[in-house]
Amino acid sequence: MDRRWMPEHLPETYSLDPTPTVPNSKLPVLVYRNVLPDVADAEAAGVSHHSVTSAGEYEYVGLYPEGSPHYDNNFCKAGEQETIEKAKIASEVPIPENDPVFGKDGPLPALWNDALGNGLE
Repeated sequence: MDRRWMPEHLPETYSLDPTPTVPNSKLPVLVYRNVLPDVADAEAAGVSHHSVTSAGEYEYVGLYPEGSPHYDNNFCKAGEQETIEKAKIASEVPIPENDPVFGKDGPLPALWNDALGNGLE
């Protein structure tokens, strides 16, 4: 990971366990504070998410690396077996080469590769 990513520049990381209806991911959710006018976060494929409340100019944008499986909105209504299948498909989405906030040398690729045991130099 780029040495300029000192602790004060790293996003917060949160791990979410899978449930019988939500695959979630082995990759942590990243929360970037004080980098944009508000807060930005990055979620791996398969992570359940929704806005409980929003105000002002709240936006949600979903992006997947080229060659990824098509996104799937299941609204947490799948059965346990289907959730296992969705988790497998979500795990096939590649880790992006670039961080969505800091770009080419940002911390996301290294943090997510580290979470999978694929450390980057």
